[in-house]
Amino acid sequence: MTLFRRKFRIESARRPGFDYATTGHYFFTICIKNRHPVFGSVYQKKMLLSLSGKLAWECWRKIPYHYPGVRLGSFIVMPDHVHGIIILSDQYTNIEENPKLMGATGRIPTLGNVIGSFKSAVTKKIHETGYPGFRWLPRYHDHIIRDEHERILIERYIPNNPRRWRDPSS
Repeated sequence: MTLFRRKFRIESARRPGFDYATTGHYFFTICIKNRHPVFGSVYQKKMLLSLSGKLAWECWRKIPYHYPGVRLGSFIVMPDHVHGIIILSDQYTNIEENPKLMGATGRIPTLGNVIGSFKSAVTKKIHETGYPGFRWLPRYHDHIIRDEHERILIERYIPNNPRRWRDPSS
């Protein structure tokens, strides 16, 4: 933590100097504030989605409609967090030929744009269901997937998450 204008602030978790609009595969985890199990529960090593969990899944599937150059990799909704892989495609290298690829922001999306949009959409949908107290943690964890071996390991990890689930309240 560093001091900024006489207040402590947490350093960015992003890789310094890295352009998060770069073509590639990105693994991420986003947690619910206070780790409340809003998205459902794990029963017999399978994830059972609540209405909120189903809304998160629905918003995930809609990302390519908002960001046509973004592809989706593995994804799982857990009781208090989500894991996924977002693929920023090389379609953005020919952006002048197809400006629609820029998506909702009108510019080439970064990983942060896509995740921020997803978090916002999920929050809005959950609030509309009568749960105004829903909140994400303000940050998210990301990992730049460097090679095929790493991608395969993460692709295996994501769907197997419910099998390793340990209820934090027990």
